[in-house]
Amino acid sequence: MSTYVIVEELGDWPCHADYLLTARTYLQHGVPTTGGRPRIINLCRNLEHLSAGYYCSLLAQARGHHCLPGLQAISRLQPLQPPAKLWRKAQGWLAQQSEDRIRVRAIFGQCEQNELAGLARYYYGLSQLPLQELTLKRGRHGWSVRQQQSLSPLELSQSEKELMLHHAQALVGTGDEEQAAPLYQLAILVDPDDGRASSDGLALERFIRAAATQGIRAEILPPSAIERLPEFDTLWLRAETAVGHYTFEFAHRAEQLKMPVIDSSRAILACSNKLYLYELMVRSGVPMP
Repeated sequence: MSTYVIVEELGDWPCHADYLLTARTYLQHGVPTTGGRPRIINLCRNLEHLSAGYYCSLLAQARGHHCLPGLQAISRLQPLQPPAKLWRKAQGWLAQQSEDRIRVRAIFGQCEQNELAGLARYYYGLSQLPLQELTLKRGRHGWSVRQQQSLSPLELSQSEKELMLHHAQALVGTGDEEQAAPLYQLAILVDPDDGRASSDGLALERFIRAAATQGIRAEILPPSAIERLPEFDTLWLRAETAVGHYTFEFAHRAEQLKMPVIDSSRAILACSNKLYLYELMVRSGVPMP
């Protein structure tokens, strides 16, 4: 297999599993995989600076492993406020709450409060933390996100542990792909309802097969799966792009995660404006009809 879950002690995990490694084992010996590029899901109890969890993400980066969360993510846990459009969806529900402080636990981008599901997905996609807790507080000017911190598997309820196990096993897969462990994970954004998409199903199928021969595992993502971006190394947009569109949000989120992305948000911003293109071609001496 090419994906491993790292915990501080084997007893931290709900069940026995071949994909499970302790932090000590990973730090001292790496992973058993000899081919491909391993993916590490770091679920150590503590991710603070110089902790065992911190060093797992640090060495994963040094070893060229794909780590979730990455070192940069755990080094800057200062919660940014979500986009206004997303925040407005939660404000109605928050206004009805009697408490002035609410804690939201997000397990791989999912939480128990349906009204806050968008926030949970947003912060998972932004921070890459599989297990996290958000603290929302009511102030003089309304609600805001005051704190974001990682969670230990030991802090989870039984239902949260089951959700953690389900998502981790989905990322690990069946293990049948051992002989062709990929070097990189590529996300291809496709909207099945987009009649103007750049690539049809047959072209995408051929591309995925061709990518596999180069050690790249390509997976098609729908517009609703933005929270899964941290699981990949790079993003390719194969839907009609526009400023203010979901494709623009995907590109911007990938750039926040330091992922290569085609098309970039800057390219979308520039190439969606025909006046900009006209001036650019005139300056560069490019003939135009």
